[in-house]
Amino acid sequence: MFRRIILACVGVLICLGVESLAAENAFLADPPEPVAEVAFESGLPIAEGDDFDFGCGNCNGCGCCCPGWTVAADALFLHRSPARGQKLASVYPTSIEAINSRELTFDHDAGPRLSLIRHTRSCWDLEFNWMSIDGWNSAQSLGGPGYYSASLSVGSVTIMRNPTFVYGSDLRSAEINLRRPLGDCITLLAGYRWVGLDERYRVDGTDSQSNHSSFTIEAYNQLHGFQMGAEATLLRPCSWLEVEAFAKAGVFGMSVNQRTQFVWSGGTPYGNGTADETSFLAEIGLTGKVHLTDHWSVRGGYQVMWIDRLALAPKQIPGNHYSSAPGGGTNTVISSDELFFHGAMVGLEGTW
Repeated sequence: MFRRIILACVGVLICLGVESLAAENAFLADPPEPVAEVAFESGLPIAEGDDFDFGCGNCNGCGCCCPGWTVAADALFLHRSPARGQKLASVYPTSIEAINSRELTFDHDAGPRLSLIRHTRSCWDLEFNWMSIDGWNSAQSLGGPGYYSASLSVGSVTIMRNPTFVYGSDLRSAEINLRRPLGDCITLLAGYRWVGLDERYRVDGTDSQSNHSSFTIEAYNQLHGFQMGAEATLLRPCSWLEVEAFAKAGVFGMSVNQRTQFVWSGGTPYGNGTADETSFLAEIGLTGKVHLTDHWSVRGGYQVMWIDRLALAPKQIPGNHYSSAPGGGTNTVISSDELFFHGAMVGLEGTW
C-alpha cells in the first residue's frame, strides 16, 4: 500500500509540473506587452537591457525578490523497516524456529541533512543535497539451558548456546539536481543521485565445548542513477507561513559487495560475492515553514522513502558458500528485498 501511495504522489506532482511547463510554453508563444522597468532593492536585480524569460522577470510572481542562495540544515529522525522472512536460528535438535530476521526491528535514528541551492537569473537553479543516518542497530539474545542451531547457509548450521543476534544498518545519500521554477508554486527538478546502504549481521555464542564462535555477514549496496521530481507550494495562508510538498523518483544501477565469515574452533572460513542490479527509488515529503525574518525560516515535516531491489545482510544466508580454501568461497548475492524509511524532520533555512 505504501508503495502505491508514494508512486501516486510522485506522479501527481510531476504531472502538475508538466502542466505548468505547458502553460509556460503557451505564455512564451504569446507574451504580454512589456511593462515599465521597476527598481528593486534586494535579490538578483535585472539591469536595463537584460533579457529574461517567463518566471524570472517577476521572480515567480514576487517581484525580483529571488535570493541568490538558499541553504538549509535539518535533523532527520527516520525509522526503517526490518529484513523480513529469514530464519536465523531454530531450537536444537528440532527445526522449530527460534528467531526470525523480522524480529530484529529498528527504532528511529537521527542524522543530518544539508541542502544548498544556487539561484540564477536564467531561472535554472543548481541544488546539492546530502543526508546520513549512521547507527540503526538491533539485538536479540536467546537464553536458557538448551542449544540453538544458528543458520549459516542452506542446510548448514552451527550449534550455539546463549546466542546473540546483532543487526546494524547505515544510510547515506548525495544528489545534485538542476531545478526549474515554473510560476509561483511548482518547481521541476532532475539530476544525479548516489545512495549507499551498508548492512551488518552477526551472531555470537558458545559451542558445546564452551568455545566462542561467530558468524558475520556484511553487504554494501551502492546505487547510482538519474532521478526526476517536483516541488509544490500547497498552502500560503499568510506571509509568514508556507506548506510545501516534494516528490522524487529514479531508476538506479546498483552494485553489491558482500562478505561472510565464520569463526569457530575449526578455523575461519569465509566467502565473497558481488552482483549488479537495477533498483528503483521513490521519495515524498511534506514540509511546513515559518518565516522568522526576511532571510531565516524554521521548518519541519515528514518524509517517506522506498528503495526496491536491495541486498540485506540477514537475507544473504541462503546464498552463502564460505570456504577455508585460499580466496574463500564464492557467495550468491540475493538482492530481492525492499526497504521503507519514514520519519520527521526539523531544521533551519536561510536565504540571501
